Amino acid sequence: MPPGKGPRSHAQHPSRSHRRRHHVSRSRRLGLRRGSSTGGGSNDSPKELTYWASNQGASVEIDKKVLQPELDKFEKETGIKVKLEVVPWSDLLNRILTATTSGQGPDVLNIGNTWSASLQATGALLPWDAKNFDKIGGKDRFVDSALGSTGVEGQDPAAVPLYSMAYALYYNKQMFADAGVTKPPATWDELVETGKKISKDGKWGLGAEGSNLSNNIHQIFVLGKQHGADFFTADGKPDFTSDGAVAAIKQYVDLMAKDKVIAPGNAEYAQNQSLSDFAKGKTAMVLWQTASATFKTMGMKDDQWGVAPAPSRPAPPAPARAPTPWSPVSTWPCSRTPTTSTAPRSS
Repeated sequence: MPPGKGPRSHAQHPSRSHRRRHHVSRSRRLGLRRGSSTGGGSNDSPKELTYWASNQGASVEIDKKVLQPELDKFEKETGIKVKLEVVPWSDLLNRILTATTSGQGPDVLNIGNTWSASLQATGALLPWDAKNFDKIGGKDRFVDSALGSTGVEGQDPAAVPLYSMAYALYYNKQMFADAGVTKPPATWDELVETGKKISKDGKWGLGAEGSNLSNNIHQIFVLGKQHGADFFTADGKPDFTSDGAVAAIKQYVDLMAKDKVIAPGNAEYAQNQSLSDFAKGKTAMVLWQTASATFKTMGMKDDQWGVAPAPSRPAPPAPARAPTPWSPVSTWPCSRTPTTSTAPRSS
């Protein structure tokens, strides 16, 4: 996941396609801990804000280098200092849940869009009502599909969209050429066929990250939708045992277990390890979101890799009911939101 371009630019231009979205949320810490981290100022005019940004780049340190100059600009413009902490995705949800119970959380934080409703239910996040939206330019600056994943339907959002990223198939041009592959696969069958041509002599067709929970959820969601799964019953109950959901999980696991186009060691991989293998020429393909900046930090040149749409399969039968308003957005689960009326944003 690449680092964002800074606090202001991303929140202002959410994407209009189905993607993984990130939001920025305001915690109630400003109300619960008056003056505790505001440099002695009042709660209405804080002098310092604490901000938890999710790790989007190749490392926490790289994200800090991207974000800090933007936060410095914010401080110069507003007089408010922002204390930044970049938190890995593997730790972020647990950190947030601990903060909601202890009251020792940040003023502003990034959240995954699939967390919005459950975190809103804790009461720890401040609502974005009409008055607050007016202070950041109004609701109309955000597309409806992005706002649909910012909290419980029918309530004021608990977050505002920060940015979104689309999954795509990245491929190593030289490894394709060496295997006689002339074009990227368009279907899953073609991906397996291509992967088998490449998976030999210590090299592998596709990379995966078995210990990267959020990435696996994203992949299964996409495959599930391609298999016709809806993940919820008609009365709104979770359903992960439908034929489509089971078929999706089996297909994904089979890429390693049956098709043998993913290295067995990838079952233990954590975030960005598959990208490292890709950059080193050990893996020919990865399914990822906006990975160009990460590849660059890993030493790859832009002309060494290509990008194509994620593989597809024949259109599934129409689901029994329309998906919930935020489920398409949840395909790419991530989000973020600002804190005071000045609403800084991040990575």
